[in-house]
Amino acid sequence: MLEAEPLKVLKVPASSSIGIICHRHADVDAYSAALGLAELLQKLNGKLRIRIFAPDGLGLLAKKVQAAVFEEVFEKFEPSGESRFYVVDTGHASLLKDALDHLKASKAEVVFIDHHPPSDSTKEIALARIIDETASSTSEIVHMLFKEASVIPTQKTSLALLAGILYDSQNLKLAKVHTLESVVELCRLGADLQQAREMLWMQREQSEVIARLKGSQRLKIHRVGEWMLAATIIGSFQASVARGLVELGADIAFAVGEHEEETRCCLRATQHFYKKTGLHLGTSIATKVAEANNGAGGGHPTAASLTVNIPQEKLFNILVSEISKELNAKAEQMN
Repeated sequence: MLEAEPLKVLKVPASSSIGIICHRHADVDAYSAALGLAELLQKLNGKLRIRIFAPDGLGLLAKKVQAAVFEEVFEKFEPSGESRFYVVDTGHASLLKDALDHLKASKAEVVFIDHHPPSDSTKEIALARIIDETASSTSEIVHMLFKEASVIPTQKTSLALLAGILYDSQNLKLAKVHTLESVVELCRLGADLQQAREMLWMQREQSEVIARLKGSQRLKIHRVGEWMLAATIIGSFQASVARGLVELGADIAFAVGEHEEETRCCLRATQHFYKKTGLHLGTSIATKVAEANNGAGGGHPTAASLTVNIPQEKLFNILVSEISKELNAKAEQMN
């Protein structure tokens, strides 16, 4: 869904100050999309002053991409008279942390560019939104904007956008034809496919390995109709733990944990599960449960997350109940 004409929202008065904001703890797609958008805007208007903000900094893999392309980001949001902010890869406004209060109070224009299902929380503060849920990643959307504007990205930016696409498409497992077309075009512009893949590989830290093993030890298994639900409570690396449970054989999995007075949860499912059930983890589970408990959540059909301020055990039980309700089957605990 494109709610705004792309070329119109790229037009900015000369000599303006522009801010590009990633979601908190920015991943590879968010950072790469921000970098690409910055170059595109600069090429359209060489007089712009542009800064990229990444609240809470970059994730580990995003830092590897940054090391390869050498693009600075500001980890603390300190605005300095920007007339417009572009927010990339951010499905819910709460992911902007301290920047959100400024955007609500400021007269600056706000444009969201994203591939997540649109949220009312972003609509409230947006001048315009460019949203394409069929895109594999926000990096793919930014590449589309380059093409719309008839601008060619540099080799450095092509590499970053390729990494963003690979990251969010699970190394092209979720790729559609237009995703593959973008990959080919970026490679022809000088992006090295092998280099992009290498940037996205990292030896797991011992703490992550321990979290995965502990998550498996504390595992609760439920049979919900014909599907196997694996769920656990773990204090860190919830995304990695949930992904690991699916790799072990679960059809759908989630990991819940408390962090800095919040309760977080990451959900994962197989493509087969989504294809057969149509259950969208982002809209049907994460967003729904989060909003019912004054939190924030969202994501994709097979990968989603939410944050709420309720005890982790309560959230665990709510999720089991909600998944059972959506699948129209009773959850039978197997262990």
